[in-house]
Amino acid sequence: MRPILRGTALSLAWILASLAAAFGPEDALRYKDPRADLAKAQFDAAQQALQLAQGGFGAKALPTLALGQSPDAVFLESNPTSGYGLRLELGWTLNPGSVGQLARDLEDRRQSYLNLLRESTRLALQAHTRVWQQQLFLREAEARLGVARARLAAVRERREENQATALDLQRAELGVESAQLGVESARSALAAAQRDAARYGLRGNAEGRTVRFATPDVSPRTTTRYLNELATLTQIQIEARGANFSWLPGFRAGVGMTTARDSFGIGGSVSFNEGVFSVGTSLDLRSPSTDENAIDAPSWGFVLEAEIDLDALFFNTAYGANARLQSQNLVLQTLEAEIAADLRARRERLALLERRLTLGERAIVLEQQYLAQSKALYDRGDLTDEEYFDRIANVRDEIELSFTWGEYIDAVSEYLEITGLPWALRR
Repeated sequence: MRPILRGTALSLAWILASLAAAFGPEDALRYKDPRADLAKAQFDAAQQALQLAQGGFGAKALPTLALGQSPDAVFLESNPTSGYGLRLELGWTLNPGSVGQLARDLEDRRQSYLNLLRESTRLALQAHTRVWQQQLFLREAEARLGVARARLAAVRERREENQATALDLQRAELGVESAQLGVESARSALAAAQRDAARYGLRGNAEGRTVRFATPDVSPRTTTRYLNELATLTQIQIEARGANFSWLPGFRAGVGMTTARDSFGIGGSVSFNEGVFSVGTSLDLRSPSTDENAIDAPSWGFVLEAEIDLDALFFNTAYGANARLQSQNLVLQTLEAEIAADLRARRERLALLERRLTLGERAIVLEQQYLAQSKALYDRGDLTDEEYFDRIANVRDEIELSFTWGEYIDAVSEYLEITGLPWALRR
């Protein structure tokens, strides 16, 4: 009877032996999403934009070339004209609103980058888990096929001795066909899981082993959600401050001077409007004017402008901004306690899952000893084919451990998403 089942036994032995060179959770943890470099570049660009805005300095160079014609009043004809020049501008601007918005953009880019890293690692770990589970399901399916074949062989022997009916034989044959279909389905599912894992650089079989990830205790004020709401509060504060002073008139003062025949000019300006303060200076270098009527003496000028927002002067236009500010302050006051309770509950769940993992790891050690003992009894002839493969088909400790491992990965992922921390092994 045993030669009939030799193929199944060899297949099971191959599955168990192949795990020696399998990939584990650490390999999944090392996966790097190909989009990470682009996300990092976007974060670096946002950081540079914020630094430039905080410095407030700006510079421009404006070269010009002019071609045209001018009428000659004496000879009633047109004379060609041309000119060229270079304008240099240097300024400094203090714009809290722009800086606040860029700071918010930078935080959004940072979180997008870290979210991408966390999510890609979670997907790689889940891919490892699926391959591990499908390997166990294939082991179980092949063991059930071994049981079905053993039962069919026993029914055939009893049929030869007229101790089994034709119906018994048909049912046993159907059981083998059903078990064979189960094996083919399990192999197909394993191949699909391995193809998915290959997307993350994980090839071959999965090692049935678990690790523990770092999930440190953090302050609610450092969590992603709190930082988001704090950035919103900062932005609202800037808007409210601008609205409260919107009744103040904006002004601009400028002074300029040009040399003889407009070949050289210099100017400067100071302005304040809606909370934005700026200082600027300019330098113009131009080709001398060929106009015979051009003034040879230098000239200068001064201008002072004011802008008054009458709506802000006579009506309380800052009411809406102040209301949003009060509302956001209330949100932050209650949010810290809410996040602290959430973190505490999630740490408790993680602790329970880690205890389940520890118990599961102890259970599969005993399970492996049980399987080794069963194999020894089977080789000595103390177990029938049906008894041996029935034992293999009914061991469930490693399968349960793999599902607990999947729950643990999801729980860690949720905790890291809240805290904003990256995946890392516990040291």
